[in-house]
Amino acid sequence: MGEKSKILIIGGTEYIGKFIVAASTKSGHPTFALLREATIDDPAKSQLIQDFRNSGVTILKGDLKEHESLVKALKQVVVVISTVGQIQLADQVNIIAAIKQAGNIKLNGRYPYIVRKKRKKTSKRTKWARTPRRRTWRRRLRGTQHKKLL
Repeated sequence: MGEKSKILIIGGTEYIGKFIVAASTKSGHPTFALLREATIDDPAKSQLIQDFRNSGVTILKGDLKEHESLVKALKQVVVVISTVGQIQLADQVNIIAAIKQAGNIKLNGRYPYIVRKKRKKTSKRTKWARTPRRRTWRRRLRGTQHKKLL
């Protein structure tokens, strides 16, 4: 196998983030965690941060609202995983802007992978017309009296 990807996890001390950090280090990826200064100084999370360091996680100081610290952290990695809490979801726009400026993040197609809203459901007729099965029905019905269905 090739070299493992360097992964930055934003929000690594949150509920889901700590499990993603553990899974990343267990998989052997060089893992970086972007933590705020207040989180690093928080005595309630000091044991978790110490566990991160013991497992080989590189702790980077930064904040979603500080563009320079985001770009500096992003230039060190190839993959970004954001596990920020619901309150900070709107701040993820700053992550995308920093990714574009850093220029070294793997992209899924043209843009970074972002969870998008689900599309509106199409009507059954439109959905039915798109399926390959529709073509087989056309072939079967060709030359019969069921031309109204076509």
